[in-house]
Amino acid sequence: MSHFTTIKTAFTDAEPLEKALADVAARFGLSAVRKNATVSGWQGITTTAELVVSTCNPGYDLGFKQEVGHYALVGDWYGIKDINRDTLTLALAQRYAYHTTVQKLVEEQGFSLVEEEQQETGAIHLVLRRSV
Repeated sequence: MSHFTTIKTAFTDAEPLEKALADVAARFGLSAVRKNATVSGWQGITTTAELVVSTCNPGYDLGFKQEVGHYALVGDWYGIKDINRDTLTLALAQRYAYHTTVQKLVEEQGFSLVEEEQQETGAIHLVLRRSV
């Protein structure tokens, strides 16, 4: 019997998702991202995913599996007691949006990031500049 839960996300691109996972890793006690790896859960039951991180709970991983048009978060939440999945997905969504925005504006449209400020509300204020 599998305890894996699959949660549909709005994440569509692996690169900003991988960067977002790296950004929140320390806060949630996650390991470095492994690509095309095994996600472990209850009694050693496994599944595979494109992006995988280990949690502080031995034998329990989280993965992001490519589905049609998006990535789904997969994990055995019965064994992951110290991570709130809503808090994790919100933190990932913010960092994913940050990396997607910076990638589009800086790398694709020629802006340079001048200043970045994390506000008390959690919002991120970016100052960008582009030479004409």
